[in-house]
Amino acid sequence: MANPQLSYEVEIRFYFDSYNTARKKLPFLDESLRTVDWWDTAMYGLELFHADRMLRIGNLVYEDNHKKRYLGWKGPDIGDFANIRSEIDEDVTNGIENSVVLAKIGGIQKFLTADGVIDELSRLRYDKFMSFSGKNTIGRYEPLDIGIKLMSCDQLKYPLMVEIEKIASTEKEARLCEEQLYEISNELNLQDRLVKEEPTHLLYEAVYGK
Repeated sequence: MANPQLSYEVEIRFYFDSYNTARKKLPFLDESLRTVDWWDTAMYGLELFHADRMLRIGNLVYEDNHKKRYLGWKGPDIGDFANIRSEIDEDVTNGIENSVVLAKIGGIQKFLTADGVIDELSRLRYDKFMSFSGKNTIGRYEPLDIGIKLMSCDQLKYPLMVEIEKIASTEKEARLCEEQLYEISNELNLQDRLVKEEPTHLLYEAVYGK
């Protein structure tokens, strides 16, 4: 997850039919993937989604069984080859005061509990319209300076995907990251496995159709 300040998430993803197939195409997977979490994510505000914004509540359960809840916001996708979105994720597990995300949508600027955040979304009429859950195995591959995520979710058209990500602090830097991800995709010969749709959009197709 990104920190509570605005950053740019630059990501590409590829589908595979099995982990063995993925590791053959990405031989550094075994040495890179380290942390496992189980997640569920709920999307709020269908009108925001139709305007290419994302408002979400995410719950994570880690291998040691500790839990986290996040409130997240993503701006419109400005990428060409990769998905590039401005992003804010706030840890609301123990509540939050003066939420940056809630401020963007006209929410109350005071302390709210984790459940109070959801109540505030309801008050603002940003209702939950879809949700999904799955398992992530996360890591980094330092030689290419990339974050890696193996995502398993049976609700999606592609139930097993590998996501490669870079985080940028400015749009200009994000464009450079996009070029780097394009080069990595070519070097690994993965163009035919590229999935341009983000997981939330794949879920929307599964729930509502195109």
